Amino acid sequence: MKQISASLSRMVGVVFALLLISSAAYAISSVDQGFQAGWFTGDGKNITNLNASQMINGILGISYGGTGASDAATARTNLDTINATTLTTGTLPDARLSSAYAKNAASGVAGIYSTGDIITPRNTGSNTKMYFWDPSYGDGWLYGEVLGASNNALYIKDGVTYHRLQSSETILAGTNTSIAKNANGTITITSSGGGSGGGNVTAVTGSGNIYSSGGVTPDISFTGQLPVANGGTGASTAAGARTNFLVYNITNVKDYGAVGNGATDDITAIQNAINSLGNSGGTVYFPKGNYSISSSIKVGDGTEAAKSTKNRIVLRGDTIGATTDAEMIDSPQGTSNIFWNGATGGTMLYINGSTYGNGISGLSFDAATKAATVLNVTHTFHSKFEDLYMQRYTGIAIDISAYDNPQGGVVMGANQNTWTHIMAVNPSGNVAGGMRVGSSIASESPYMDVAQNDFKNMQLHRSADVSAPASLTLRFTDVSTFSNVLMVGHGGSSVGKGLEIIPPAAKLDFPQSISFVNSPIIGTINITGAWNPNGHNISFFPFTTGDYDQTPPAGFMGIKDTGLMFGITT
Repeated sequence: MKQISASLSRMVGVVFALLLISSAAYAISSVDQGFQAGWFTGDGKNITNLNASQMINGILGISYGGTGASDAATARTNLDTINATTLTTGTLPDARLSSAYAKNAASGVAGIYSTGDIITPRNTGSNTKMYFWDPSYGDGWLYGEVLGASNNALYIKDGVTYHRLQSSETILAGTNTSIAKNANGTITITSSGGGSGGGNVTAVTGSGNIYSSGGVTPDISFTGQLPVANGGTGASTAAGARTNFLVYNITNVKDYGAVGNGATDDITAIQNAINSLGNSGGTVYFPKGNYSISSSIKVGDGTEAAKSTKNRIVLRGDTIGATTDAEMIDSPQGTSNIFWNGATGGTMLYINGSTYGNGISGLSFDAATKAATVLNVTHTFHSKFEDLYMQRYTGIAIDISAYDNPQGGVVMGANQNTWTHIMAVNPSGNVAGGMRVGSSIASESPYMDVAQNDFKNMQLHRSADVSAPASLTLRFTDVSTFSNVLMVGHGGSSVGKGLEIIPPAAKLDFPQSISFVNSPIIGTINITGAWNPNGHNISFFPFTTGDYDQTPPAGFMGIKDTGLMFGITT
């Protein structure tokens, strides 16, 4: 048995050896066939000139180091590359351009567009730039200077000038102009040049706010009105703005062109300022100055046939008062002076009622020996006149009256007005009087007269001639009070009329119920006409006798400052 096993083992070995010899012979035959077919050349040890197109069947994939494609265009797509040397049109969603394909100043390639990022390589050269250029706009380029250059930045080129766009807080740095953003977000425009006046900043039509720290005057053109909610007034006029802000209207005459130099005729500017208030009324302010007028100032537009559409208008001067002795003499009530430069015999100021809530304060009036009347006040009520100074009038300084038969639903006369701190002095000519209260014609019931007026701290002067009106003349008026009112009848105690009573026609019991409190008369008391107050006397408390000791005529009652009573029956 051992001999049989050994014989079998030897047989198997022989068979294996024969198989190896057969395989080697096949391989040698294949190599020989390869040389014969031209697949490769060599001496059998070193293989050269391997023809891959004949050796490989199919396409070598990207994972094996191939392109995965059988043509160049597909290969570029598979490898996510692009042939920049041939690209002249199209869109680069995410282009990465090397400096070899960037446009240079001499002969770059135009027409490369991108909606994404264009990334240029880091370059320390001095001539490599990236340009964005539209040939239709000529020489207008935006380019980035290379890193490492002396002026590393982004530039805008117009013509031959380069303007740097900084990446720091300076937004634009040009030859003469720079725009910078501060840490708090404020943008500052700095300009040099612009001629002797310095730099100019010009804003075209738009909205918003432009501020200047000095030396820069914006040239701004706006349309529309900025609403109150956006920091504006919401109006195109000062009056409209005041209405929107619910404030009382105040208008400055100088805003309407008044000069106040004593030579320029300011009447148009003053009247325009008054008219600008509209029917709602307001205050017209006269800053310190000398305002010349050639015609009358008019407040209110009423007549006897129709009441005024304008009410609550106040004329107010500078009430700081005199600051020098000369100012104290010329204008003791203030430093806003109105001078008459109109026709002889004119009136400086009219209040045309029926109207209410008006006023005049802090003004000085100079009739300049030409104007007859300073104030002509017709049918106003609930009004206030204070701190007024008037001089050199040739007629009546103050004339107060009411309409006989006013229309339009008027139910009251010239009532409930106050007159305080008023001086009518230095009359001119021979026929000037101080103040006249009441009309010469009496109305029927409900008796539209001047009533319930309160006069305080006044001086009233007349001319010296015997024909001149009195310092104070009372006509169709009642139920009014005069407190500390000095009536000066120039021309001596025997001829100067301090107070004169002239009853209106067909109403001979007026004036009546008038009270004088500590109001001296330097002159005489005169009665013109058949006055009979029917027990509604004029009273004095006291009747002063220091300047001229006289006993008032019938119709007066009171107590002299000596303690003696007159006109009182028990």
